[in-house]
Amino acid sequence: MVSFSDIRQLSFAGLSHRRQEVNLEDLICEKECSKFCPKRRDRTRCECGRGEVHHSPAALTSPGETWRSDTCTTRMKPRCYGSIIFPDEDVFHVDAPFLRINDDVDMSRLVDFLQLKWNLKRPTLIISVAGGANDLDMCERHQEVLLKGLRHVVKLSWVLTGGRNAGIAKLCGEAMKQFILSSDEYDAKRHVLLGVVFWGLMQGLEYDRLGMDSLIPPDDHQGAYDAEYSAPVAGIGLDPHHTHFLLVDDGTWNISGREQATRSKLEYQLTFKGLPGKKDTPVPILCLMVEGSHSTIDTVRRALINNTPCLVVNGSGGASALLAHAVNLSHTGISDDDLSKELEAKAEVWLGSVNVSKNASWIIECLQYKKLIRVFDLESVTSASDLDNAILRTILDIGGLKVAEKLELTLVWHRPDLTEQVLNESRLSPTDFENLAVRALIENRQALVEYCFRKLTTTDFLTKSKMERIYYETVNSWSSESHFLHAAFNERKDTKFLNTVEKTLKSEFRVTYHPVYKNRIEAEIKAGRKKKKSHLPSEKFNSPDREVFLYSLIFLRKESSCFFWDRTSSKIASSILALKILAGIGRHNRIHARDPGVKVRVTEMISEFEDRTLSVLNECYSKNPEYAEKSLLKQIPFAGQNDNCLKLVEDTSLSDFRFKFFTTPCCQSIVSQRWFGRLSQSNSKGSLVAACLFFPLVFFLSLTSEDKEDSHPRPLDWLGPFRRLRAFYTAPYVKYCYSVGSYLVFLAIFSIVNLEGLEHRQLTSIPEKWTWKNSAFNIPSILESVVIIWVFSFLCEEIRRMILDATSRVNYFGDFWNILSLVSIAVFAVGVVLRVTLEDWIPFAHGLYIIVLFLYSVKFTNMFALNSDLGPKLVMIKKMLYDLLLFMIIASVFVIAYGIAVQSLIYPGKTSDPLSLTWGLLFHPLFELFGNPFFPTIGATDKCVDRSESIWPYQHCPVQNTGTTIFAICLKVFYMMFTNVLLLNLLIAMFNNRFTEVQTESNEYWKMLRYELLNEYFNKPILPPPFILLYHVYLLGTALICRESARSMQVELLPEKEKRQLENWEELCWRRLCSRNSQNTMDEGPLALPRDPYGAKKVQVSETRQGSIESQTSRL
Repeated sequence: MVSFSDIRQLSFAGLSHRRQEVNLEDLICEKECSKFCPKRRDRTRCECGRGEVHHSPAALTSPGETWRSDTCTTRMKPRCYGSIIFPDEDVFHVDAPFLRINDDVDMSRLVDFLQLKWNLKRPTLIISVAGGANDLDMCERHQEVLLKGLRHVVKLSWVLTGGRNAGIAKLCGEAMKQFILSSDEYDAKRHVLLGVVFWGLMQGLEYDRLGMDSLIPPDDHQGAYDAEYSAPVAGIGLDPHHTHFLLVDDGTWNISGREQATRSKLEYQLTFKGLPGKKDTPVPILCLMVEGSHSTIDTVRRALINNTPCLVVNGSGGASALLAHAVNLSHTGISDDDLSKELEAKAEVWLGSVNVSKNASWIIECLQYKKLIRVFDLESVTSASDLDNAILRTILDIGGLKVAEKLELTLVWHRPDLTEQVLNESRLSPTDFENLAVRALIENRQALVEYCFRKLTTTDFLTKSKMERIYYETVNSWSSESHFLHAAFNERKDTKFLNTVEKTLKSEFRVTYHPVYKNRIEAEIKAGRKKKKSHLPSEKFNSPDREVFLYSLIFLRKESSCFFWDRTSSKIASSILALKILAGIGRHNRIHARDPGVKVRVTEMISEFEDRTLSVLNECYSKNPEYAEKSLLKQIPFAGQNDNCLKLVEDTSLSDFRFKFFTTPCCQSIVSQRWFGRLSQSNSKGSLVAACLFFPLVFFLSLTSEDKEDSHPRPLDWLGPFRRLRAFYTAPYVKYCYSVGSYLVFLAIFSIVNLEGLEHRQLTSIPEKWTWKNSAFNIPSILESVVIIWVFSFLCEEIRRMILDATSRVNYFGDFWNILSLVSIAVFAVGVVLRVTLEDWIPFAHGLYIIVLFLYSVKFTNMFALNSDLGPKLVMIKKMLYDLLLFMIIASVFVIAYGIAVQSLIYPGKTSDPLSLTWGLLFHPLFELFGNPFFPTIGATDKCVDRSESIWPYQHCPVQNTGTTIFAICLKVFYMMFTNVLLLNLLIAMFNNRFTEVQTESNEYWKMLRYELLNEYFNKPILPPPFILLYHVYLLGTALICRESARSMQVELLPEKEKRQLENWEELCWRRLCSRNSQNTMDEGPLALPRDPYGAKKVQVSETRQGSIESQTSRL
């Protein structure tokens, strides 16, 4: 474990470590007997259990005396692995993965396989169930008690059984089945019922007792095998409700209990060696003994030798009754001889007359570990939950667990009484408890994290150094080696991990985040103040819960991030920051390549925080609109100096969330206020337009202030008129009016230029070396020069938006209107160059001018977005254009195919004119698609030229052939029916679907368009084009282009006290919302789910806390 004191001296060599990929052929193999060692009683059968006919000739020619699995077997390439399908069973989980392993498999690599290939998550507890392989010999009441207890056990731990469809293993399978049916919490990676079965039991003899033959793939099969399991007619097969199977093969056949040694090694690996990368945190394990036979005693004996605690269920009969009886006798002080005789007598009664002395000796050997044995008596059961309670208390008392592991178990099993008991008994010091919280956070033990952080004061506990330690150890752990921070830490070679996280978020995901500390020393240094020795950067965060919240987001821990978000001060800002980070992770291709499950987790977390953001915002606005608007406009220190919630949402790449957020009543209220600036909304739009045309009317308009409206300035206040003019001309609505007027004038002048045509006036007074190919420059007319200057002002404004306006820079090329502006400017620039330099190309330049005029006319329709009726129609048109593009892609296939067919039929032969060929292949069938059939051209001779001529657009005369003509007409009829009837109606249906989609939410679309329009004109200069060039010259002259940044709806710098009061207001609204949802859930019944799944258990606040928040809010 990395030491806290030397965290900054850590080497980065460990960061480049990668786990080795598990090669299946190196991990496992199949065994086959290679030496025939005859039995003493039956010389025709080998010690491995198989007869001579099942051995190869080589094995028969090299007999041995003593059979051993390691020396008398041949290792073969593994074939039996994949998934087991139970077709005739009511199985409710996915197909069970299975793997045939050899008895001496490398257990550490096997556990690697379980996690890397089967993607099993680390359990909090492992229950190894040992019991009889036959039907349970107990009453229904006892079986029901066991079943209810096991149902709780399979929910919270891994369970290892014998895997067969009988006895206690079958009962465990029934418990898993009932858990899956009764709960939606089932996760195949977390809820594991693992069956460890001996492969050679009754396999290869007269019949297959376990149904193993159905798991063997064909000889020509390669890779994983999806085996359709066939249950044996006689004997006991595999239990269909187990989730995973390990089939142990040591080369022997029909010898029971051969898997016990391998199972014991697996349990030891999981328990005392830990999981890969977690060597210091082994998994606690408990052996549960129910009924059983001779092999069950061997299983328990091996578990006790490994220091595994054992819970013996007395009252179930068999081996468990014998061991429970031995434990009770050991407390009476009986002698060893009498104890041996008593056990042999009971063993003969309960287990039969076979291996009596061996059973008794094994029981006596188990008594040497009497401190690890607890007895659970079924006859004393008073409630169905006693079994799982006994399991938990046994593992806590004699499991040898650390305090952290005990606390985690009690929390996961929802036993707060035992949690407090463990804490009181452990008597942890504050430092130890803090280290416990750090370890729980690093290892993602969510229950323990929540418990520890509720008891800690994070402001004093979570310092910068501890946060760096948490980042380093988490990134360097086995579960996060594929994380994007792993490469960042390794590349930057920087021990200031928080700086690395900040730089990585900005470079990888375009997320700006600055940790806020309690003092402002770093800000003062940047401002130019002299640094004093006593003023060192603070180790304490201003909001430590937000730092852990960010940490949880980066590592995609949904439960942890929701818990710490609930503890943050700025609910809305923190959730929007979470959405930005998650959106960045979601579009990171390298992360998806390493872990395909990232996208699913990111989608779930995005949906969660979208709901939280909108819920809190709407709740705040419904209670107090003014406070809600201030919460969105206030400065967010951890996101940037000029950032507020609105700007954070503008920068995010989640278009659906932006649409939902900006159409909320709170955002629309801000839009309504900011649209008129300081002008009162009581002014009519007619008066505002009149003031735009005749500025003295400005002094008759009403203004708004913080307290009241001021309709008339004081006569002696000389600054009053200037303030009125500034308030009027900086209002976004006034800028919009001037832009509309300016644009109309531009279109009118440009239309006149195109109607009059381009004049051929040459500039002959320039040096000859400036000319190209003896061509002189053509002088534009005065109106054309005005248009050129106007378009140049458009270009300068687009450049200003891309450079200064951070919001436009992020999403600039994703806006249709911006792309249209750039295309128009580029086409116009080409037209101007051709018009000025090349006289012969002036007609072509005139055509480009006409295209630009059309594009700018289309762009003018964006001004209609302010209208609630026309705005949604613009959205319809844009969406329909996309549908039209898809339609043309489909239709082009048929158009080209038909054009080639008709051209080859009617006009065969080689065509020398490419334009005529293009007309026949493309334009001719395209016009027919639009309703012009061109029937007279088929078989006609008029309006055509001889084939030796090539004059476009006249086409060659068609071939005079009756058969060809009839075939062409039939083809044309089919083409028109398919395109004009089928495809065009499909296009109409697509348009109708788009219309319905937009029309149903037309008000929301208009709100979004209005916000985008406001955001554009809020940051727009006061002067309209072309006078806006004066402002651009001003920017260049004062070099503000390097320092100034765009505003985002006027970021409000509030005092610290007022900011805290607004944060308390958000907190209060969130608590009320969750309390109301929880109450509605209780009223609606148990099937109703709360809107926030975490609200019911995490957001209950005391009446004192609510009263304090309400009092602070009232003072605000």
